Amino acid sequence: ERVLFALPDSCVTGGPLDKPFNEMYACDLGDPDRKNQNYLANLIRLIEREEHQSRVRASILAFTVTKRDQICTITFIISLTLTLNMVLGSYVPFWRQEAYAAHLAEEDAALAAKGQTRTENDLWFHEVGRDVFQVINMILGFMMLLACLVRALSFVWAELPNIVRVGLEAKIAERKGALGPADEVKESGVVLEKE
Repeated sequence: ERVLFALPDSCVTGGPLDKPFNEMYACDLGDPDRKNQNYLANLIRLIEREEHQSRVRASILAFTVTKRDQICTITFIISLTLTLNMVLGSYVPFWRQEAYAAHLAEEDAALAAKGQTRTENDLWFHEVGRDVFQVINMILGFMMLLACLVRALSFVWAELPNIVRVGLEAKIAERKGALGPADEVKESGVVLEKE
């Protein structure tokens, strides 16, 4: 089957589209006629997808296809850095900041009752360090927002048309299957009357 229904030359090893196309061979192998039809339908779907991505590669937004893995990696690194910064910086969400300030005041009062004070490190962290961590969190948050917007644009521009096309093909095939063998359907989708 891989000989009779070979992939186009641009998809073979070393070609510009050298990546796995295993979905071409995803079909029922029991019925030979149905298997051949499924191979051809899968091949047509793959070719349409690659043609669409070729048009995207030729456009201004080519990075949405060519740099998709790097976009995902950057998004992951920013989110990991943001999470680590929040954990290591003892980030307090804005809705809990008043309660945290009250907790610090109670803690200071308890230390004062014992005749103790906060250490220099504690004072520095609460007076300077927390503000630095919050500024870094804001910057990382905006970077994450931009990275997610680029990733969403990449998905909408490069992948969504293929998903919609496959969904529409499935609906058309479902309608044709529901008509039954006695009905005939023209290319335009107009149903002819039964004879």
